[in-house]
Amino acid sequence: MPPWNVEEVQKFIHGIRGERLCAALLLSLMGLRPADVCGLRWEDVDLENATIDIADTRTMMGSRDVVEKDTESLAGERALPLPGPVLDALKAFRALQAEDRLAPGEAYAASGYVLVHETGVAFTIAPWGVD
Repeated sequence: MPPWNVEEVQKFIHGIRGERLCAALLLSLMGLRPADVCGLRWEDVDLENATIDIADTRTMMGSRDVVEKDTESLAGERALPLPGPVLDALKAFRALQAEDRLAPGEAYAASGYVLVHETGVAFTIAPWGVD
């Protein structure tokens, strides 16, 4: 498939506004691999300075085993600036996760990952795949 043009990207971004996983999808548009997005922890996100550090990945091996590891290469480890829309989406998602914690109380799984279900459980693979 040919890559999207600017108009198609803008249409996609407009279409995902307000979606729960908007921030994760915007991170993928920045060039992060699905395993990078799944491996991103809040400790790797600096909302004040608008940067993220990519250091770990989280993916499935086979149909059941979740593998968490360093990036595949040193080139995969990188610090990236967060464009305004991505920063705003991450801030909104962080606030939403704070609300999510209230409903289940102690049952909430505080995994520390950015990309989590409403229960706090980390996604095993990117939500645009199969979880």
